[in-house]
Amino acid sequence: SGPGDGRTMTADPFREARERDGLLRCPFQGEEIPMVLGYRDLRQVTNDWQTYSSDSPFRVPIPSEEDVRSVRQLPIERDPPLHTEYRALVEKWFKRPLKSEYKDRLRELTDRLLTYCADRDQFDAVSEFALPLQSKALSLLLNVPESEADLWISWGTHVFRTGDGEAKGSEMEAYLNRQFDRAQQDGGDDFFAELTRADFQGRPLTRKEKLGFGNLAFAGGRDTVINSVTGLLGHFADHPDDLDRLRADPRLRPVAAEELFRYQSPITHIGRVCPHGADLHGHTVPPDGRVSLNFAAANRDPEVFENADTLDITRAPNPHVAFGSGPHTCLGAAHARALIRCLLEALCDTAASLEILKATPQIETEATYKRVNGFIELQMRVRRLGCFPK
Repeated sequence: SGPGDGRTMTADPFREARERDGLLRCPFQGEEIPMVLGYRDLRQVTNDWQTYSSDSPFRVPIPSEEDVRSVRQLPIERDPPLHTEYRALVEKWFKRPLKSEYKDRLRELTDRLLTYCADRDQFDAVSEFALPLQSKALSLLLNVPESEADLWISWGTHVFRTGDGEAKGSEMEAYLNRQFDRAQQDGGDDFFAELTRADFQGRPLTRKEKLGFGNLAFAGGRDTVINSVTGLLGHFADHPDDLDRLRADPRLRPVAAEELFRYQSPITHIGRVCPHGADLHGHTVPPDGRVSLNFAAANRDPEVFENADTLDITRAPNPHVAFGSGPHTCLGAAHARALIRCLLEALCDTAASLEILKATPQIETEATYKRVNGFIELQMRVRRLGCFPK
């Protein structure tokens, strides 16, 4: 590894299979799962929830998560209309990033963390910037004290597994139980208290339902945000002209944010279960079998995106599916967009250039593909505007 490793993000490992028949059959945990690769196929599947269901606890993620959590994640592991009712309980929380006051507070947080790192000779963009930014931004989203994030940071980049793959989800679940106990007793105006007061179909939520919401809030946007942040930093280190262009033209920054999401696709895929089976391009899915929705492949579909393997910060329109599509479009999309836009603004105002000193790409390795998605380590240096190199 070394300078320039951010360029390894460019490879599309699904191109040949997408061009061949639109599917890639890949075994996960002993189950052969067809991956839907084409953009239009994926949009069709995400909107057909009767055939391709999410109503299957632990089996929406691939690999499945029976061994790392004890509750069904909500609202994602339900289908409409129940999914719609569950989602309505928390949607206002995830729309808070659309408010100007929220964006101002998120920008202040981003500036503070970036300044701290820029003042150092070098820093690890994963553990010392992206992880703290994700965790502290989550404290803002959930309206809890920022000091709570210190514990979340200690969990590492993945809340369910250690770097060696060992399960550790019980630690987060114990934390959630403590928060719901506290909210039940003391009330408050945070995410946990809101769920404690929620009325669902004329009754309070059960503890398992509340844990399901909390589980998704902490796990659903953790590694994806970290991968988005480090991928962004890697790109601008490798392509300083793009950063200069955004600095000169602020109107391009929201456009660039969408292109970064499309190009990086920080979650490769997610699952659906076929209760009655299905047929995909001649591939028979048995009853209760699964399919994979491969967002990363769909976002490189040349039938939709011209020069799909090029990150073009001026690309518009950009109908990417990095946040999914259909009724299960990501709840945290507004928060992720606000965070990345704040980071772009902070970089344009603070950083003259970014330098990669050492990079260890994070590689998803499966039986039929390998894909770079973020970094395990990304040692960097920021040269601040108005400063001269040492």
